[in-house]
Amino acid sequence: MNNLTDADEHIENLFELHWSIISIFFKGFDESFKLPEGLNFTHMKTAMTIFFHGPMTMSEISKRLALEKGSFTPVASRLISGGYVRKERSREDKRVYKLALTESGEELTERLRTAHNQYIQSMLDRLNADEQKEYFEDIVRLNVLNEKIKKGGS
Repeated sequence: MNNLTDADEHIENLFELHWSIISIFFKGFDESFKLPEGLNFTHMKTAMTIFFHGPMTMSEISKRLALEKGSFTPVASRLISGGYVRKERSREDKRVYKLALTESGEELTERLRTAHNQYIQSMLDRLNADEQKEYFEDIVRLNVLNEKIKKGGS
């Protein structure tokens, strides 16, 4: 039998939360959504990141997706060559390029969002309305606390 400390249990719970969210809301969807030829779900996560946060540098995107910059370059290149993303100069600093969605990229993220929202709702239908509301309130609270932790408190 393991003699887990409180810290060990906290780590175990963090892993369990991470994997259960991926398993419930992403893994099954990834297996059911038909991607365009040559694209994988790292490409989709990249497009969705740009959709939700607007044009971003490759460094910003790779950090948000927890990918090494070198691993992200082929992802960005494939999206650019496929016509889903374009490079544009930053308005703030002309030396910096940001990745932005093209019209094709916007159409793809719209299809992805619609299908993913339907999939998520099918998972949430296993909860009653009060449980669904509470679930998302808790997620918002966790996101707020995570931001506070990242920024160092206050």
